[in-house]
Amino acid sequence: MTSSIYYVYPRFKSVSFSLISRQHIKYLSKKIKIHEVDEEALDNLQWLKRRNILLHPILYSVIGDQVSQFEVRQKRLQRLLRVKRKLGGFETADSNKISKVAVDALNNLDLIIVPSTFAQMAFKVSGVQVPIEVVPHGLNDAMLTENGITDPAILKIKRIKEEKNAKLVLYFLLHSEYRKGADIALEALRFIQRKYQNVYLVLRSQGGKDKILEEFRKLRTIEITSWLKDDVLRQLYDVCDVLIVPSRGGGFELNALEGIARGLPTIVPNAGCFKDYIDFCIPVNITDRPKVFTDNPIHIGTGWEVSVDDLAYTLSNVLEELDYFKQIAKSNAIIARDRYKYETICNKLFEILTKYEFCSED
Repeated sequence: MTSSIYYVYPRFKSVSFSLISRQHIKYLSKKIKIHEVDEEALDNLQWLKRRNILLHPILYSVIGDQVSQFEVRQKRLQRLLRVKRKLGGFETADSNKISKVAVDALNNLDLIIVPSTFAQMAFKVSGVQVPIEVVPHGLNDAMLTENGITDPAILKIKRIKEEKNAKLVLYFLLHSEYRKGADIALEALRFIQRKYQNVYLVLRSQGGKDKILEEFRKLRTIEITSWLKDDVLRQLYDVCDVLIVPSRGGGFELNALEGIARGLPTIVPNAGCFKDYIDFCIPVNITDRPKVFTDNPIHIGTGWEVSVDDLAYTLSNVLEELDYFKQIAKSNAIIARDRYKYETICNKLFEILTKYEFCSED
């Protein structure tokens, strides 16, 4: 019988979990047969024979992210346990501790894969007993190319940059404004723009009328709200000069790695998930360890925090010596692209799946 893996993920959505899942499937399919399963199919599971199953993500699939979902979602887990040969999957940690209900669910699995050593430690100290392996997020093919800037929207930003002799600071705020350090970024950029008249913020957002977005729009801001294809996102990085990622929590923070891969001086807190690739970054020391969420039923611990003053000071130093920092970032990009390209990441993933017998049949 041919070995195969049933990979369960939000198949018909374009969320971060599904984008990463598709990259895994693309490369794993070269080595083993992959059956793609939408996570909603778990509500009406009719499987009879035992099989090797991966969930991405695990906890949203089997307990949900709201207390009201727990009872129904945990029935999914019981169905899976009845038909699994090996059951594993992918999860992350936005803070340094996860809840008991999450731990109890995870301890039913044969393997958990997390994107950072920070997430691995958070799971271990919370009481997860099953094997936890680290496989970082990767860089898609668009992030590895040098195809120039061709998209009309990005060309417009380039023209503004050239006309204003501007330096462009990139910041992502697509969700989770507190976790992403939006208030810290806002105050630091207010100071920076008072000091430097040619500094513009390039804000990647989902649009809308959130209060903090309205405050960002009062700055010299170029806002990008449309969905971006991979190559257009690559061009967005390429047109900018500096990336700031002042997040208070997170299991990996992929946009920081993408900025590194595109040769951007990338400013991050010297803590948490960033530690795994901090040598490629410009670190800012942390000043506090706040609780990341006030009411999350899964991620119940603390994260980290940088001060507005320290972020502004670091960003100012980079802007003053931008050519120097870009030269270093360009060298870092060459190493990061090779280390984190999905081909390399998925080769490691396949080795781990083989080690834990997900690539064999009884």
